[in-house]
Amino acid sequence: ALSTVYINRAAEGRVVNICFDWCRCNKWKSYLWMFLVLMLVLLFSVPVSATPVSEHGALSVSGNSLVDANGRAIQLKGVSTHGLAWLPEYINKEAFKSLRDDWGANAVRLALYTEEYGGYCSNGSKSQLKEKIQEGVQAATDLGMYVIIDWHVLSDQNPNKHKNDAITFFREMAEKYKNQ
Repeated sequence: ALSTVYINRAAEGRVVNICFDWCRCNKWKSYLWMFLVLMLVLLFSVPVSATPVSEHGALSVSGNSLVDANGRAIQLKGVSTHGLAWLPEYINKEAFKSLRDDWGANAVRLALYTEEYGGYCSNGSKSQLKEKIQEGVQAATDLGMYVIIDWHVLSDQNPNKHKNDAITFFREMAEKYKNQ
């Protein structure tokens, strides 16, 4: 039978001779098959790389700590996109994958400036900026990364200047991404 294995031990129990009857006890074939079986066992026993989200799940705040779904403290590590309107070519899955796999990032911050060149509240295209946010959220989500949508106040220097725009914007984002 193909599955029959014979094991003979020497008197001291040090030497093990395994003979698969389907290879007719030819030692080099036995060793080759043992090697192949061992490689298959090792191949299928190596854990699949977990993504940050699959490893930690939904995040929440407990006291003054950011914690994962199991209540363990977690630190977000990543980069900012430095303005969606300025460098839109870096909002893509390949760039985020490199950040995750090569740099150990678990999060991406999508910086949406309010007034700077192409800003959301000045002369920027709100629809195009929202498309970039959608692309960034989708790419990061596909890679199992966390996403921060950043309402970035810089030259306007007053976080309340565009407060009504921010409330409207984040209501829309919260509704759109509430199940992710």
